[in-house]
Amino acid sequence: RRNSTDIIRGGGQHPQPKILCLGMTYPDVEGQLAVGRFCSDILGDAADHANQQRVVECVRHGILTEMDGRDLARCMAMEELHGVKAYTCSQDDGAVHDSNKHIQANFNRASFGASLKKTFGETIRFRQIILDYFWIPQGTWMMTHWAPSFFQNT
Repeated sequence: RRNSTDIIRGGGQHPQPKILCLGMTYPDVEGQLAVGRFCSDILGDAADHANQQRVVECVRHGILTEMDGRDLARCMAMEELHGVKAYTCSQDDGAVHDSNKHIQANFNRASFGASLKKTFGETIRFRQIILDYFWIPQGTWMMTHWAPSFFQNT
């Protein structure tokens, strides 16, 4: 018999809730290891685990940048602690990203919704959208970077 926790965590009839994190990346560690021609042995005991320690080792060995490591650790923690699937969007193209969970796009374009559907499927729906900015400069930057379509159509 399933309880409400099973359903929330994806074990029931309802799909696992999806969260979209704007301004973040979801790096693909295995892909980054291959591109960088790293051997997974470089990670030692952390190589066998998809956990925070593995992320720390990836940053320490230069496999991931500090920013990508930070974002991956945050996504993994969100998924584990809240039983959700994290998706990310950024304009960054410096690392190998998980194409099932990351879209490289400008989320402030009117076509962003169509890009999401093209990448993740027509039925994609997000329970929550998180904007990864804690400070937005006032003045010209704000006026030129935030289009009304971001708030009305996304």
